[in-house]
Amino acid sequence: MLLRKVSIVGLEAFVKGEEYGGFTYKPISEIRAKSYLANPHAQANDVVLYLLVKDNDLIAFRSVFPGYLPDENIRFAWLSGIWVHPEHRREGYSTQLLNEALNDWNGHLLSTNFAPAAHHLFEKSTHFKKVYQQEGARFYGFAKLSELLGHRLKKLAFLLPLADGAMFVLASLKKQFYRAKQEADFQLVETEFPDDACYQLAEQLKGGLVFGRGREELEWIFKNPWISKTDDRWLQVYPFSSYAKEFQYFTLKILDGNKLKGFMVCLLRDGHLKTVFNHLDEAGYEVVADYLKQLALVRQVQTLTVFDSHLVEALNGGRSPFVFHKKLSQFIYASFPVSCAAKKVQDGDGDFIFT
Repeated sequence: MLLRKVSIVGLEAFVKGEEYGGFTYKPISEIRAKSYLANPHAQANDVVLYLLVKDNDLIAFRSVFPGYLPDENIRFAWLSGIWVHPEHRREGYSTQLLNEALNDWNGHLLSTNFAPAAHHLFEKSTHFKKVYQQEGARFYGFAKLSELLGHRLKKLAFLLPLADGAMFVLASLKKQFYRAKQEADFQLVETEFPDDACYQLAEQLKGGLVFGRGREELEWIFKNPWISKTDDRWLQVYPFSSYAKEFQYFTLKILDGNKLKGFMVCLLRDGHLKTVFNHLDEAGYEVVADYLKQLALVRQVQTLTVFDSHLVEALNGGRSPFVFHKKLSQFIYASFPVSCAAKKVQDGDGDFIFT
């Protein structure tokens, strides 16, 4: 078994190389590799891919991408994908690659937006401690339960189309009887990406964020998406998010006259809406909540996922166009001391904003 490491300086050549081309499963998509290379926190010698290769084929890989904690002046890596070939699972390869990353990154690793199985592993881990937990919610509208639950309820798959129909009827009734608030003290303007005024506000307020994402980081994210709307060839060879028929960021600006009061960035992917970044005050949450309710109806959104507790409260206020909602928790685990108590964690921190 050969251990292979790929750093930023060699990533472009690796993705274009013969070894990468010969792998049955790819450890990174071309579009994600491009984003890694553009990361403002990346340095040439940062290792971002860990591979285990046997007989010239990929057996396991782990990917990470660099991040930065401004208050502590600490560079670290976000864990952003672990895969082991089905024929080689439970053989310790995941742990081996994690230990390699811990060593290369001086014990500075963080993880969020992980699968339930990974959460269980973190809870038992001696390397990682939970440093953040935020209660949020997922709101269900025109949800297709056959897509959301099909992999869990295979024995009841024949019933799921009926459940889809029931959800559509209930959501349609909600839409028919829902009435939005008429009064608004502020103007809301939708744009695709933040404009200069939004970026200026983000720069002014980034000191209040744990991970300090400002203009440079946001521009990197929006200019270097991980999801393609045209290239679906990765669906069979790359085990993580790479393609969507619908993938759209949009920004909601709150204006008081000509003055920007705040803004929020949302992401809509194949009918699933989530909030990923915001600088809003109390009044802004109410305005945005009403707008998101209307958007969910007009676009027949399947789900809306929110981890900001203030926005969840605003969405729960007044009449709801959603059929039901359930509570969700957002976690961050770290292999070193990180304080998230005094400053804000954004919904989209880590890789959540990319997918």
